[in-house]
Amino acid sequence: MNGFYGDNTRWFIGSVINNNDNEFKLGRVQVRIYGIHDNLEMITNKDLPWAQVMAPSTEDGTSGLGFKPNLKNGAQVFGLFLDGAKSQAPLILGSLPKIEIPITDKINKAIEDSKVNDTKIKFNENPIETITNQPNINEVQGVTNAEKSFNFFMANGFTAEQSAGMVGNLCVESTSEMSPEGKGIAQWSQFRKRLLTSFATERNLEVTKLETQLQYIVYDLNKNPSFGLSQLKSAKNVVTATSAFGIRYLRVGSYKFNDDYPYKGDKPIEQKRIDFAEDAFNRFK
Repeated sequence: MNGFYGDNTRWFIGSVINNNDNEFKLGRVQVRIYGIHDNLEMITNKDLPWAQVMAPSTEDGTSGLGFKPNLKNGAQVFGLFLDGAKSQAPLILGSLPKIEIPITDKINKAIEDSKVNDTKIKFNENPIETITNQPNINEVQGVTNAEKSFNFFMANGFTAEQSAGMVGNLCVESTSEMSPEGKGIAQWSQFRKRLLTSFATERNLEVTKLETQLQYIVYDLNKNPSFGLSQLKSAKNVVTATSAFGIRYLRVGSYKFNDDYPYKGDKPIEQKRIDFAEDAFNRFK
């Protein structure tokens, strides 16, 4: 009866040796487990097993969505083996804080290791994926960032109402000036900021430029239809367009989009998003 999955649970404590899972980008880490991999000469770092890292149930967990684990090299971790006594399939359940007094070299290495791996990607003269869904990527004409964004969305196939709905949301997410600095025009989460950084780096673009972030939004909408492209494209008025982009793409609040009405729930999308959108529509259409 001991052959069933989970009958032989084996726990472990170990140290993260390599957090650069570039091959599969699953957030896995190589871990040296105390009591199993103590012989450094017989078991080199490259021979250590790759451990999966458990994520909370609040994450999407499918189709490349959700937050990627962010363990640093040297982190002390706790977990169990999915294959019991065979001990070849480690699963990390969490990290254990520890106190260290590092020398200068270790401090510099820790700083280097803490940098997002995406920033280490070299500029690519031939992008791995060309932008095929944005025929007018240079249409950023206008005086203010809001007007430039409105004209950009219009040039890439969105109606005035839909463009205004997007701009209204972005004005609230950033500032009324829609500055691409800091957290950017869409208050990029850490996960999306990494994807944005990869997008920009692979195309030799500056991630803090307005044009780059506008290009990424249109690219992201077309590449991931579940982010609300169809709802946004079918929106006939500013209110519905604002709700579609805010709820589906920016994931504002917990309200679900409804084709018959902008929202389901006790409250609509924030009124200030609609106000900004209607103002953009009246000024720029």
